[in-house]
Formats: sequence, C-alpha cells, structure tokens
Amino acid sequence: MSQLFFVSTGRCGTKRIAEILKEHLPEEEFDIQHQMDISRLANIAGNIMYHFGSWEWLKKNIYNHIIKKYANKENFICSDPLVAMIIPEYAAKDPDTHIVHITREQKAFAESFYRFTRKRFLSFFAHNFIPFWQIGIWPLENILNPNIEKKYQSVWKKKNDWLKAKYKTNPNYLEISLDEIFLKDKLNSIIQDAFNNQINIPETELRVKTNQTVAK
Repeated sequence: MSQLFFVSTGRCGTKRIAEILKEHLPEEEFDIQHQMDISRLANIAGNIMYHFGSWEWLKKNIYNHIIKKYANKENFICSDPLVAMIIPEYAAKDPDTHIVHITREQKAFAESFYRFTRKRFLSFFAHNFIPFWQIGIWPLENILNPNIEKKYQSVWKKKNDWLKAKYKTNPNYLEISLDEIFLKDKLNSIIQDAFNNQINIPETELRVKTNQTVAK
C-alpha cells in the first residue's frame, strides 16, 4: 500500500486538501481521511512524547489502528494534523510512504489559531481544559495570558522543528508552504509523485482556500 501523510501544525489548509482530493481521486482506489476517531488521543500522545521522548510502541499502536480501520484500499492519504506526530519510525522510513510537511508563516499561524479557539466550542474547550493539547500551552492560559498569540508562535516553532527533524529522513519528504501548495499544479505533482496518478485540479478550486487571484 502506498500512503501519503500531510503533516503540519494545524491551520495549514489540510481540510481543504482532503476535500479537493476526494473530488479528484477515484474512490475505489483511495482512502482519504482528515478526521478520525483516534485523532484527539493521537494529538495528546504526540505532545506528551515531545516532552518525554518518543515511545515507538505507542506510535505503532495508534498508527496500526488508523491503518486497519481507515486504510482498506490500494492507496491511503491522511491530512489530519492531530496525527502528525505519531507516524512510527519504520513507517516514516518506508519508501512507499510520502510525507509532505506543510508550513505557514509564523505570525499568521498564531493569529489563525487564536481566532479558531474563539470560533468553535470544542476547540476552545480543548485549548483551555485539556493538558498537552498543545506544546507549552497550559490549561486556561488561552484565556488568561494576554500574550497568548506569542505563545502560539512558540508552538509553531517547536512543532515545525520537531516535524522536520523526525521526518526529513523519509525518502519522499517534502517541505512546502501553505501558499505554495495551493498554487497551480503543486497538488497535482504531489499526487503524481506519490501514486503515479495524474489529476488536474482546476485553479478555481484551489482559490477557494487561498482566497487569492491566481496568475494566469
């Protein structure tokens, strides 16, 4: 089975990527997931391991649950940022695994993350009341710290540094910015490289997420 993981800090367009790929890839050949039943546990586990060291047995158990339940076709794509930190080492080094690390400008990420915690109750609850929901963010700090956006900038750096350090040995590792991945032909080429499957995503669909005029 060939598999592609889009890993990120979150707020990097991965939901839109999953929506687009579901529209353009054959359903009989591809399992494409953005949110899964184990995602929240995987997120907490990943953040705990950031502080206390990598537990490959735990990563393997979570990863195997995902593969068994959600990857039942020839190809698997996961764009869920909550599972970005739990890919076990043996899977990350597999030549059939492609890891695309999406980054976003640091300040824009922090502002978006802060606004997001105010827009959705579940996100607000998680960021304020669940320990290890984010690296270095304490319970209630999202409410009480007047400099919380700077703390989210710190989250951005810690997570991106960790993702790069852990996955850069993947033979198919690619680091790409949020702006770049929604440019013409970028997603097309990523799918071509990972699965040898040609698709043609119209620029109009890419602009839905970026809200920018694409140069012709």
